[in-house]
Amino acid sequence: VSIHPPLEELIEPYDPIKSLVVPTPGAKAGDRMRFVQFSDSFWHPPIAPYGRVRLYFNRFRGIDVVSYSGRCILEMRERDLEAVMKPLLETEIFNPARTAMKGITVHGHSLRLDEDGLMFDARRRYIYDKDSGEVVYIKDQMGRILDQPVPVGRPLSEEECRKMSIVYSWDTRQYKSRTEVLQVISRATKMRVLAGFNPESINDQM
Repeated sequence: VSIHPPLEELIEPYDPIKSLVVPTPGAKAGDRMRFVQFSDSFWHPPIAPYGRVRLYFNRFRGIDVVSYSGRCILEMRERDLEAVMKPLLETEIFNPARTAMKGITVHGHSLRLDEDGLMFDARRRYIYDKDSGEVVYIKDQMGRILDQPVPVGRPLSEEECRKMSIVYSWDTRQYKSRTEVLQVISRATKMRVLAGFNPESINDQM
């Protein structure tokens, strides 16, 4: 679907930069803009929103990205987005249990797991199929019912999640200089509690 004329049909003023930058297939054809939004669980996700931004800018062209605390939206021309969805869904950065496509109603997504160990979804876009052992999407990211359920693979076990987790914690990967990190965090917390409303009380012993 195109809402803009293909680039070769446009009559534009000369710009030397345009001859240097090769347009993406979607931009060249004048495709409409489309988006996908991934949310990543707080509980040992394979990637986090800030990591997605780095990944997108390093791997993809012609994109617009916005990152929030637990989700990241990616906008591209339609056929370009379809092309990048393959690595986003078929590589190690996608765990069907801790990664989800949610265009709307994302709130509360990252901090809770449902009874099947999947990331909580208020719109129930996906379910765990106990017969096949896979996560199955029954709605699209906007919450509209699909014509046919789409399986996206098996959820990783808790042990696998911990091995792939990008979160620093005692049971995954610890800070190399964790003693210093904990000292700084403890000092900041102590100063906030004891001197939050009275900064004049801060001294060298804190």
